[in-house]
Amino acid sequence: MSIMENGYFPIILLYTVFDVFPICTNVLSCFIFNDMKQYPEYCKPSEEQLFSYDNKIVNRKREATPFTYAFKISYRNNMSNAYITKTKSDIILEDRSTLTIIGDNGKKYTEDINKYAELYEGYMENRPQDSFIKGYIKDGYFFGRVVIDKKAYYIGETGPVTSPLLFDRPYDLYKKLYDKNDPSYDAAFIKEAEKVYRESELDTNNMTEKEIMQRFKKWKKEGMLCPVLVVLENSFLRLLHKGNKEAAISHALFTLDETNAIWRRTDFDNEGGPDNIGFYIKKMEVIETNEPVYYIEPYTRWLKDAGDILRKFSLYSELGKYCIGMVITNQRFKNYVLAMAYMGNRKNNKPGGICQKTINNKTINTLTASAATSRRDKINQIRFEASIAHELGITIQ
Repeated sequence: MSIMENGYFPIILLYTVFDVFPICTNVLSCFIFNDMKQYPEYCKPSEEQLFSYDNKIVNRKREATPFTYAFKISYRNNMSNAYITKTKSDIILEDRSTLTIIGDNGKKYTEDINKYAELYEGYMENRPQDSFIKGYIKDGYFFGRVVIDKKAYYIGETGPVTSPLLFDRPYDLYKKLYDKNDPSYDAAFIKEAEKVYRESELDTNNMTEKEIMQRFKKWKKEGMLCPVLVVLENSFLRLLHKGNKEAAISHALFTLDETNAIWRRTDFDNEGGPDNIGFYIKKMEVIETNEPVYYIEPYTRWLKDAGDILRKFSLYSELGKYCIGMVITNQRFKNYVLAMAYMGNRKNNKPGGICQKTINNKTINTLTASAATSRRDKINQIRFEASIAHELGITIQ
């Protein structure tokens, strides 16, 4: 399955991301674009222009306010200062999150990830009680989310998103892993992977429903965190962020922070409250070199099959150390795909999804997401978050 290029409404985001679990039976998931003309009821823009802004940052370091920076927001024709200060990312953990830069000739070196983790939060001066701001700064401008009176607005690099609406549906993308006619079909891998998967599931299958629920309750009480590998492919750094490493990393962190918040607020066991299950970045890799490393498909200005990127990335030898490995790119995908992941298929005893073992040098716990549409457009921030949230969610079915 996959995620396609469409807009969406944040109130139903959780439903859309997680309600697809019971009906997904294929190996791949993807987020795709639905023709807006087919669904006009989901695509009507708001006629009421409530929200506008001047997001150019003003330095306020010498003033008495504890907030370091400011910009302007107008809501219902009332202009206000927006005050923001640096904050820590929820998915960067001290002594557990690392940053690796891959430079020319594949040379790797480590840097302090906190040096680049430039996220900011704050509020509107005239609405301190019911406003909240979070995002990042790039080239002297603020980009991120503004919540006013429980409604979210996004200041993105593509412009404001003030009336986001969602229409999404499951999409069967060729079932490539099990397609014997596909050039990448690997019968030996499929046979061995299914054997290993069945053996790993024996313990759970022999447990009663009560025992399984008790294990889950213990798991969520501890605040389960899934370690994630994030690879920022060269085109995301070079094309979208013009080589600005700090902006690329901050943009990725903000997006994943928002996605992690969705996970933590989700009621996986239907007991009426959030289960505090999330993820953290165990390792981030930034590919500075224009020469792609062995596990990354080279960038091309032509449309590319997202499945090819997943299959090659699944050969990365380090994937077995992480619950999920993801590639964030600016590569344009075929078939209007924005993001794709191997699905969890526990009910069908098939490999794929979160926390897979490495078998025959492959680990199919991978995800890829693009910040560009097939038409060369940048996708807006809220769609970018939805595509990643959808694919992360689908891996834990």
